[in-house]
Amino acid sequence: MDKKDNSIKRDIVFAVIGIAIFYAVLGVANWLDGAFGLIEAFTFVDIASTVTKTLVASALAFALLKIGFRHTLGRDIGKTFDEGWDETPSPNKARLIIIAVLVFFASIMLSGASASLRDLSVERSGVIPGLSLPVSDEARDLIVGYEVGGKIYYQKYLSGPTWPGGASGVTIGFGYDLGYNNATQIRKDWGGLLSSSEVNALISVSGRKGGAGKYALASVKNRVRVSWDEAQEVFDGSTLPRFAKTTQTAFRLSEDRLHPHSNGALVSIVFNRGASMKGSRRREMANIRDHIAAGYAGRVPREIRSMKRLWQGRGLDGLIKRRDAEAGLFERGLKMRN
Repeated sequence: MDKKDNSIKRDIVFAVIGIAIFYAVLGVANWLDGAFGLIEAFTFVDIASTVTKTLVASALAFALLKIGFRHTLGRDIGKTFDEGWDETPSPNKARLIIIAVLVFFASIMLSGASASLRDLSVERSGVIPGLSLPVSDEARDLIVGYEVGGKIYYQKYLSGPTWPGGASGVTIGFGYDLGYNNATQIRKDWGGLLSSSEVNALISVSGRKGGAGKYALASVKNRVRVSWDEAQEVFDGSTLPRFAKTTQTAFRLSEDRLHPHSNGALVSIVFNRGASMKGSRRREMANIRDHIAAGYAGRVPREIRSMKRLWQGRGLDGLIKRRDAEAGLFERGLKMRN
């Protein structure tokens, strides 16, 4: 076999080996990230994926030239690479430039196809429209599920005002805490759905949290009723958009930084705990913000699970299960994003 044939064979072998190595490294990286949070699940994978696409595009362009243009552009391609640029005749340099252009456009086509597939996976997961931060339908259902359970449970036990305990105020609907909403916001959210007397009753307990909220419950418990549909309308139209914006600001997220599942997991945490980053009880919240900013989103699920330390042994199993569910949803977002 002459020099040209040997060089062609070697180029093909190197391309195949290179692709195999990158896929192997990607597999190890994803395993390490999932097990230990040692490698960020976006930056490294994106770089390796781009290189892999370029290798594949190069192989396709090489095959196209050797098969479709074997008597013209692809005639001496292997030999040309061996000779070096300075020693390459001008006609062959022109061929190399054409090859580079073909590789460039092939890479664009592959990247576009990959982006389309990723967008399709996001579309299949369902994204709530109109939010500043994309949140999946599944994340929304997670929040509602942990706040009020199913529709039957809500209608039986939660259609009237309640006091969930802790630092909460009197709460109605899907986790709408009157202790953390002022009179203007309450009137804006509920004025078109409830009677004026009901709205005034809600305003009367606005701002009362913790023990004050507990004692305020008796004054409104039998004066207000919120149907499932009314609760859903306020949650989707007002509460969720506000908390999505609060979450975006608190964790300094751009619209396309994380998958909607991962965004939704963070929205659920902020909805349940607030957005404060101060104090030892908020250590994990600050760590999540810093990990994302530093490019280590793969470490976030571990931080979410670490929050369980605050409620273990206190009879608050619901919060512990919720943190596990949020961590799992965030991880699914990482996998779908890749």
